[in-house]
Amino acid sequence: MRLSHIFVVIAATFLLASATPTDSNQAKISQATLPEGPGQRLLRTHPTTYEDDDSEERGGPPTILEKLNFKLMKRAGKTADDYAEELGIAAAMREVERTGRGVLEFQLTQAYADYIKYFNYLKSKKKK
Repeated sequence: MRLSHIFVVIAATFLLASATPTDSNQAKISQATLPEGPGQRLLRTHPTTYEDDDSEERGGPPTILEKLNFKLMKRAGKTADDYAEELGIAAAMREVERTGRGVLEFQLTQAYADYIKYFNYLKSKKKK
């Protein structure tokens, strides 16, 4: 008999809980809709400047003397790899490529900046 009283109390609790109206003070979640396309939902994006992706100049543009020197080197058939050998950085470049260590330190050297200038010079002349 006591078990039947427990079941009656449980049933009454469920009935009262489902019959109570929802409180009007509850927070209501509204559905987010996209007003006139996705353009207005991106409020915190920064404007993107589209630069030429091919420009890799890190040490600034070459001077007139460097351009003349690069022109003579190109006419002589010197490749960027040959120039890296001449600068003495070819082995370091291979080591950085192989291990991935010391990239930043290597990129901060003057020899690497000179190599990049010649590499970009060759690349710009190849486009024309």
